[in-house]
Amino acid sequence: MDQRASPFASLAWAALVSVGLSISAAGTAQELEDDPRVGTEAEDADTAAEAADPCASEYLEGRSWIDWLNLRLHRTACETALWFDHLFGDYRLDEELEATYGRALVGVVWDEHYGFEEELSFRARLHFPNMERRLNAFIGRDDREDVLEDAQRRGTTSLPRMFDPEDDEWLVGLGYRPISGRNGDLDFDLGMNFNFPVEPWARARYKHRSFLSETDLVRFRHTLFWEREDGWGLATRIDYEHAFPTGSMLRWRGAGKISDITRGADWFSELSYYHRLGRRRALAHQVGANGETGAPVLVENYFVRFIYRQQILREWLFLEIGPGMAWRREEPGQPRDSVPILRFGVEMLFGDYRGQGTAAPVPGG
Repeated sequence: MDQRASPFASLAWAALVSVGLSISAAGTAQELEDDPRVGTEAEDADTAAEAADPCASEYLEGRSWIDWLNLRLHRTACETALWFDHLFGDYRLDEELEATYGRALVGVVWDEHYGFEEELSFRARLHFPNMERRLNAFIGRDDREDVLEDAQRRGTTSLPRMFDPEDDEWLVGLGYRPISGRNGDLDFDLGMNFNFPVEPWARARYKHRSFLSETDLVRFRHTLFWEREDGWGLATRIDYEHAFPTGSMLRWRGAGKISDITRGADWFSELSYYHRLGRRRALAHQVGANGETGAPVLVENYFVRFIYRQQILREWLFLEIGPGMAWRREEPGQPRDSVPILRFGVEMLFGDYRGQGTAAPVPGG
């Protein structure tokens, strides 16, 4: 079936899942309100919230005022990153919230070479509190390769049209996190697509973060994956984040992948500067490149992009406008093509998008 001919079917899937998650969340909230054990389990809830805090650090715990001051300074980089991740919809935050939560993006991309093209992205993750937040389920419409590699080369914070939207498909899976620490996590995922023939895949991922100073944070992600069609692969991603006193942030993101089907190593590099314009508005400036070692063209794309993003009407609704320019080369020896790009989109958050235990609230919250 032609992927481009089914935007309404895709939107229907997104709407049904969104409504289902909302009803589930509402029912859970009512049960907790009527449950007399809730009051006696407050201490356990506080402990779980503390463990889910993505800005906690086990090396900076203490009871004296100087320990408290050091901890507050140390959280600066993490909380600044969380604020921008909330506003710009970074997929990394979807996992760190450890909550029933999702996002749906509907947009239009204009490319000088390809014209106008609709864009639909949807991700939802359901956590099971009774399993001590170790078990979760997920559903989404995305590129399976991008999900497996965990590189986030696409989405609201990456340049469109480098990766073909026709590769997007509906995915469903189950995840298990046996190790969850304040500075590192280990999780396993099994999933499949909704197409025929079914393509199963599996992934093991280790995530670690390290606070370099009160304003600098680095995150590492190492992913081992398998899919029936393409075989085994190994991917690594690094994020370095620096928070400025003004509330702005600089982020460098680099990713690499080797697999049974790559000639060398696929790589992606992006430098972003995020600038606050207010409680509910921000601007991102991005430059980057991607390519493959061992390929005839080492650097396939250079790009520059500006992204304006703000909340509209509700705290869970966002507007995005993103003009950009890409310089592409497909064959060695050929001059690069300069391709203007413009993107317009609206993104909706649903479920527990604030996330219990999250240190930084949704912008404007």
